[in-house]
Amino acid sequence: MSQDDLSKIVSYSFRTISKWETGESIPDYDNLVVLSKFFNVSVDDLMEKDLSCVKDLQRYSSKLIDNKSNFLIFQKEIYKFLFVKSDSEVLKRMYFRNQTLIPKGFEFSNQLQILLKREKLNWERANYILQKALNELRSNSLIDYFDLLTEDESFIIKYKITL
Repeated sequence: MSQDDLSKIVSYSFRTISKWETGESIPDYDNLVVLSKFFNVSVDDLMEKDLSCVKDLQRYSSKLIDNKSNFLIFQKEIYKFLFVKSDSEVLKRMYFRNQTLIPKGFEFSNQLQILLKREKLNWERANYILQKALNELRSNSLIDYFDLLTEDESFIIKYKITL
């Protein structure tokens, strides 16, 4: 199959397809779903294959969460995890294991799990993106305040939801 043939399936230019092949960029999630159905493979398998060819994985992978649309996905999932109807302060724990974030008692969407898996977080980066998401939620008046604490290999988020 040529790049031109594939570009017609996903409605992107052959130049964009070429960048996917060379590892300069990857398709967005919607196109990953279309491609996975077309090639009869899982999105996760497709990501494994696509990301294996990225030349500078560390530089590239850090852009996954910094990408505005991907960060909005992360922020929305964090809010879903935090949301409770309560006038009091709440504590929730998020574990940091295998270079990813795992919320206690909550499961992130498949899309976010893929993004986080590709991010290959270290402790400092995980702390940074959590702080950034929580600050955005506070600036958008979705939470009144928060404190991000660390304990062993986990983050404890102490906060109050804006009702």
